[in-house]
Amino acid sequence: MTFALLCLAAFAPPLGGSDADDGFRYPLACTIAGDGTIYVADRRLPGVWRVTTTDGEPTRLSRFKTGGGTFRTPLNAPRCMVFAPPSKGFPSGAVLVGDSATRAIIRLDPTADEPAAEPLRVGETDVSPIGVPSALAVAADGTLFVADLESQRIYRVPPREPAAAIAALPGVRGLCLAADGALLAVTTEKDAIRRFVPAADGAWSEQVAVAGRPFQSPQGAALGPDGTLHVADNAAGCLWRLAPTGDGGFAEPTKLAAGAPLVGPTGVCFDSSTNPPRLIVVDPKARALFALNPAGGEVKTLAK
Repeated sequence: MTFALLCLAAFAPPLGGSDADDGFRYPLACTIAGDGTIYVADRRLPGVWRVTTTDGEPTRLSRFKTGGGTFRTPLNAPRCMVFAPPSKGFPSGAVLVGDSATRAIIRLDPTADEPAAEPLRVGETDVSPIGVPSALAVAADGTLFVADLESQRIYRVPPREPAAAIAALPGVRGLCLAADGALLAVTTEKDAIRRFVPAADGAWSEQVAVAGRPFQSPQGAALGPDGTLHVADNAAGCLWRLAPTGDGGFAEPTKLAAGAPLVGPTGVCFDSSTNPPRLIVVDPKARALFALNPAGGEVKTLAK
């Protein structure tokens, strides 16, 4: 119980501010649909915002789904999210949100104006091993990967099949799927980035992709089409860039963006709907959503 409470405290928003203020309260995570629509999980809304865009420019910030006002109600404590494109597992696509209040992954229909907050059924029963989801990734066929701070495990959840632990790893704050099917996990522990490779027999082997602790407080990660990894560092107030080395590892991280307007970024996702593609970054301390070119340059405020 003590460990679970510590996990929750790591994501807890500071006191202060007004829930009556318009716009973001404490946005923690972001994800994006293929058409450029951005979704933001807000711990203090609580719930999910939707940012519609045209030619990369935001046209509307609206509440997509407001969570329950009491603990143990859906979306009372959203902490991570991922967009699942249409697939066998999610025929209409889905916005998937890790919610520690209900110890579940909440499924939202992106085609609905007022979506229902439906806990994702993990397998044939309602029994799920997931306690405090901290990071999500989804494959093209709808297979979901969930990092759980409570059990200190990473779970693989194929469509309509039970969840199965593929790795034991504490402190995971970011998950990304590589083009070759490998799963990258960013952790606050030593050897900050691990690479998990699937074998034909269903087993997953573990490799160290980045040794040591180069980050202060990694909170989210996004993988670009060229294999470059980007990590949001809340305590360092920056976004790191790591170039692939070609052997499954990454070069020493360099700061892509640091300082104002970034204060303490926690979420990052890759937007391929624009030309050139860009990174979307959410920052709860700045209470803002930002965009920047992965090659570097100005950090642009999209919404607050």
